[in-house]
Amino acid sequence: MKKTINNDKTRNKELVYSENFFTGKKTITYDDERVESLDNKTFKVGEEVIKFEGNVLRGQKMSIFGNSVELYRGLYAYEIVFAILILALSSLFGLIGFVFGAIFAYCYIATCRNAKTAFLNTLMFIGYALLGMGLGFLAIFAFNGFAILII
Repeated sequence: MKKTINNDKTRNKELVYSENFFTGKKTITYDDERVESLDNKTFKVGEEVIKFEGNVLRGQKMSIFGNSVELYRGLYAYEIVFAILILALSSLFGLIGFVFGAIFAYCYIATCRNAKTAFLNTLMFIGYALLGMGLGFLAIFAFNGFAILII
């Protein structure tokens, strides 16, 4: 995830926040200079300290120069329920279904914040659930078909 902020809260200088999808490592550049990391949630730019609050479910906020900037909003309750349902429905097809369900539940969580309406969010849920269940079914079908050919 990458977000660029350039407004009065950042003193009209460009602040680029990026977070690695796989490791969760955060990197920040402020006015084209990389910011020093004190720990995973605290960074230092000049004499000022940038602090992060929140997580994937509750939303991520950053405080800089005494201002609070929202990086992304928290999940609504129905979005969390949809992600759990994707995992549960895909798990009907065993361990491989669980793996596909986990992948597509994470994809849903990553993309559901961009939906403009609850209806579009529901369509995304249906799509990810069908993908997870479909791939789980195909994997089991392919494995069983292969086992029948061996016997």
